Amino acid sequence: YRIKKCKNDDIEWIVTTAMELYGKHDAVPLDIKQSWYNKNPRGFWILKDRNGNRVGSLEILPIKKTTLQKIINGKIAEKDKKTDDILGKEHRGPIDCIYIENIMSINSDREPCVWGFKEILANLDKCLESFNITPQSTHIYAMPIPAFHSKYGKRLSHSERLLSSVGFKIIKGKTKQGYPLYEGSVSNVMKHLKPIMDKYRKGTRKKYNRVNIGEEDQGGKVN
Repeated sequence: YRIKKCKNDDIEWIVTTAMELYGKHDAVPLDIKQSWYNKNPRGFWILKDRNGNRVGSLEILPIKKTTLQKIINGKIAEKDKKTDDILGKEHRGPIDCIYIENIMSINSDREPCVWGFKEILANLDKCLESFNITPQSTHIYAMPIPAFHSKYGKRLSHSERLLSSVGFKIIKGKTKQGYPLYEGSVSNVMKHLKPIMDKYRKGTRKKYNRVNIGEEDQGGKVN
């Protein structure tokens, strides 16, 4: 596995795969996803296997507090976010709200894949370095959405247990999509995530190549 900064031609693959996994009700259309990427590509990452095939993605959006409140209050759904709701790539000030728009990984049958998912989580700290965050005051938000067609069914329990185990807490409110919204400070999430991922890395190091983020992929300008 290797995780790299997304390029423009990766966006269509991300959208197509998300449509297959989550359905049109929850997946974000191409024109909207493209506009988010154009506004701030720093949080868009693509996961590839050893053969160079796309097998997953991570999308992180730095959003405004007012936008977050609209999501919490059910005024807008995830895909209703406008480009004005996202802090642009030129933003250099502190960031209060990091929104995990999507984490997904698939296997050769295009079913959700837990190994790729864990590979992405194992490098979440490196991916967050693309932004000017303060671990104690910057908070991460995530809304677990179940895969539309999975052998496990359209269930949330696994995703919710995972979020709870790494320092996220559910926020009171009623989202427009009907799914719960979770919150956690960057410092607390990383503290809970580290021992889990350290154990995972040790268990897979002999069998798999660990995700590698090349020097050209670590923060800074996105090529």
